[in-house]
Amino acid sequence: MFVRRLGFIGIIFIATCFLVNSFVYAETWKPYQFQKGEMYEFRIVLGTEDSEETEEGDKKETTYILETKSVSQKEGFIEIIFTTKSIVKEEDLSYEKVFGFGEMIGAPLSMLIVNPMYSYIFEQVELEVGEKVKLLGIGTVKVIGKESVGGREGFVCQFYQSEGKEEKLLTEWVIDPALALPLRVKNFEDGELRSLFELLSYRKD
Repeated sequence: MFVRRLGFIGIIFIATCFLVNSFVYAETWKPYQFQKGEMYEFRIVLGTEDSEETEEGDKKETTYILETKSVSQKEGFIEIIFTTKSIVKEEDLSYEKVFGFGEMIGAPLSMLIVNPMYSYIFEQVELEVGEKVKLLGIGTVKVIGKESVGGREGFVCQFYQSEGKEEKLLTEWVIDPALALPLRVKNFEDGELRSLFELLSYRKD
């Protein structure tokens, strides 16, 4: 009888621990919460359904590097360094290419990563596989799994935008809640991939 009671108590204990851990580790995410001493390196691919290949000689791929560094002898200040690298044909050496990514797409880079209009969505979504949140008049967010990108693991979140009675996949993010930026962002239009933002590496001093 005692052994059976211990077994029952053990089951209750394990179940309780599982529930507590689920509660503790289910968290939300707030984008753009940067810290000092970080270095992100991303690749960005534009205007193609196939993120690996485009027309020969016309691959719209850019490397984007962001660093946040402490400033020596200036306590409380941060140095921000951002670099974009791309390869273009000599005859295409225009101001759009020279002056950086924003000129190339005609919009801030942040619009490709997390549109500020939708950034509040993540405060409503618990990052737990299987989570599904319907946002009235906007769409639905689903957490469909986990994936490793650039050496980090994150939750795969899909955002389906409401269009009349239908919902269409608009964006897919892979989110590590410890980082300020998604590990990967895929933006879709009419079911086709239109842009890719993907972490290559991350470092924190």
